[in-house]
Amino acid sequence: MKMRFVLCMTLLFSGLQAQAADVDWDMREDCGMESGYSLKLRQQAILITTQDGDLLRLHNGQLLFNGESVPLSMDARQALQAYEQAWHEITPRALDLGIEALEAVEDVAEQLSTAFAELDAEAATQMRTRLQAQLQQLRNALEKQRQQDEVDEKALEKAIRDAVEDLLPSVMGDAIRLGLKLAFTHDEAKMQAFEQRMEALEPALKARFENPDAPFRQKVARLCEQFHTIDSLEADLPLTLPNGQRLDVVRFRAD
Repeated sequence: MKMRFVLCMTLLFSGLQAQAADVDWDMREDCGMESGYSLKLRQQAILITTQDGDLLRLHNGQLLFNGESVPLSMDARQALQAYEQAWHEITPRALDLGIEALEAVEDVAEQLSTAFAELDAEAATQMRTRLQAQLQQLRNALEKQRQQDEVDEKALEKAIRDAVEDLLPSVMGDAIRLGLKLAFTHDEAKMQAFEQRMEALEPALKARFENPDAPFRQKVARLCEQFHTIDSLEADLPLTLPNGQRLDVVRFRAD
């Protein structure tokens, strides 16, 4: 039983760890975007650094290009205000997505720690405490942006990536260590129960992050819809930047 358990756990954990590593999130990739820009959404202004290194500051229908004011017609100002509003609507959706990612990771980690408790209650408590501290740190960073009604796109993507790409594989590493430890207890009932719980985690992981109907994927889809709206507004903006180009921050791959 022990050798079979060790073999099953090794294969199972390898699959789960690979699954966890594959659960990544890249907003541009998921939305089919190829834009190379950096974005900060603030109450007082929208700051966009383009892939060419130009800095745009938008506020209340006014546009600064690399620190210099761009003369705009009344129609252009009104169109720019609508464009700004579309960007500001990204803020709550993006933050909700970040919170959803953290909650999904926390749920998977809780399932694992519950399984661990049957093996080693102390180790399970330590793992839960460590993960809760890490998740709370990420949650605090997101809540700070929510309270300030501000989004730093890079910081948001990093928070989600830290949770999904780093924490999950870390949790799976704990599972491997504890699972192998269990193999030497010679407790067949515990080994069987632990094995069954681990087998149930892979579909649970896929359901939280890959199922199109999962809250995480639904929120990604709504965020992508908003970027398409912004892309349409950009196409209709009646203005030309000082470098002779049109404002074209959001770009989608030609599939």
